[in-house]
Amino acid sequence: MLESFPCLIVTARLKQVSEQADLTGSSFDEALVTTSATFRELYPNRKLPSFAWLKVHGVAGRADFGLAPGHRLVVSERAYDVLRPYQLEHAIVEPFGGFRFDHAVGDTDYSPLCEGPDLDLVRALTQRLTVPLLAEERIRTPQEARAALDAGAWAAIVGAAITRPQWITAHSVAAIEQRPSLSGEA
Repeated sequence: MLESFPCLIVTARLKQVSEQADLTGSSFDEALVTTSATFRELYPNRKLPSFAWLKVHGVAGRADFGLAPGHRLVVSERAYDVLRPYQLEHAIVEPFGGFRFDHAVGDTDYSPLCEGPDLDLVRALTQRLTVPLLAEERIRTPQEARAALDAGAWAAIVGAAITRPQWITAHSVAAIEQRPSLSGEA
């Protein structure tokens, strides 16, 4: 894998392995790699492999390929296991310790659309992270906040449930309308 900010280039073999493993958060495109006169002079018999452009669109910590702040490539453990046999010994590998994801669950085509908080994600992240996890997004009730804490979050952030009275009213009215009447009428 070659890194040429902001571009990631992989060998055609690494592209094939990534696609076969169905790794998420990326797509591939053609990459035209040429050599300089100096390269050809220094390595007259060296033939370069075919390369592909690795276009990362995933979110770090959610997809197999993601970008962290500063455009640093973050790969999941699953992706790392797939890529490890392909000469990663020259790569600088360190744990991803970020704990803030600036998107709502369900905002991307590879993340689940949840009615409430994504408790599976909270559990998965708290098992891997060494920093406190702040659960945010789709936490609207005390029960959902408690569920996020029970799933391992250090804190649960409720925003719209407090700051948008029209949202609170609409959800309250919808819940009341779903409740059966006391007289037995639907």
